[in-house]
Amino acid sequence: MTTATSHATGEVTYLEAISQALDEEMMRDERVFLMGEDIGQYGGAFRITEGFLDKYGEWRILDTPLAESGFVGAAIGAAMMGLRPVVEMQFADFISCAFDQITEVAAKNHYRWGAAVPMVIRAPFGGGPVPALGALRGDHVARPRLELLGRRSLAGIVGREDQRVELDPALA
Repeated sequence: MTTATSHATGEVTYLEAISQALDEEMMRDERVFLMGEDIGQYGGAFRITEGFLDKYGEWRILDTPLAESGFVGAAIGAAMMGLRPVVEMQFADFISCAFDQITEVAAKNHYRWGAAVPMVIRAPFGGGPVPALGALRGDHVARPRLELLGRRSLAGIVGREDQRVELDPALA
């Protein structure tokens, strides 16, 4: 995901920064993989993962069905087994479908017996369930301001040992 403007000026858009951060993390650590709806062939709702399927293959770029609870649960299991899943929700509005997995599985495993659940859930938002997520114990919600490029924010959370929810402005 690049544009002529970003090459000429050295500046990148917020979405390009997120794409670059994901690409860098995947090159740096073979355990990092992406899963979400339409992120493979289609490149995601905002084209952040465009070209990733060709570059990393179908084992690391997983297109999922419309079943948020199912693929977040699968990501939790993968994280607890030592992988580093990054889950992309098409929009934050759909994250409530996976609340049970996030609150009852990921957060409780982390707080009850100290299990590492190193996963990231990315979701573009526009005012939806942010307050509900902020109240969850065991989940850390990153809500980057537009001035703080998503690249720095995302790169700082992929390698952590606990679960993170990255909320990206949908208008970026």
